[in-house]
Amino acid sequence: MAIHLENIKKYVFYPLIQARVCRVWIPKQNGQATNFNCLFVNRKGDAIQGSAKTRDAGHFASIITEGDYYEVKNFYTFENQYMNIVVSHEVVIDLKSDTKVTHLDSVPLSIPRYYFNFTDFTHVLKKGKESQLLTDVLSRLKAIQSIEKILV
Repeated sequence: MAIHLENIKKYVFYPLIQARVCRVWIPKQNGQATNFNCLFVNRKGDAIQGSAKTRDAGHFASIITEGDYYEVKNFYTFENQYMNIVVSHEVVIDLKSDTKVTHLDSVPLSIPRYYFNFTDFTHVLKKGKESQLLTDVLSRLKAIQSIEKILV
C-alpha cells in the first residue's frame, strides 16, 4: 500500500508511493547537469521533492516526464537542507540507482497537474530574508495597454 506524502519522515526507507510529477528541473553548472529534481504531488495535494545525484540524473531524466503519474519503490529520504526549498515538506526523496520508478497509465483526476505555494503580495515583505521557501506571488492584472515604441 502506498504511503501518504505527508507521513514521510527523514532518514527512513519507504517501500512505495504513488504520485504525479508536477515539475522537473535539472540544475546545470558550466553546462553540465549537477543533479535531477522533481516535485511529486498526491491526491490530497501534498507535495514532496525528489532528487537524484549527478551520476543518476540522466537515468531519471530519461524515465520521468513532467505531468505523468508514477509508482516509486524502494527509496530513502534525507533532510531538506537545500538553499531554496521548493515545498514546505521537511524531507526529500533520494532517487538512487536501486529506486524503481514505474509509469502508471491512469492518472486519478483528483491529482492536481500543477502545484503552487501562493501567498498574498502583502505578505512577501513580512516573510523576511530568513525564509528559504520559494513562493508564488498571488496578484491580479489591473489593466492591459497597447505597447508604445519609445526611442532611447
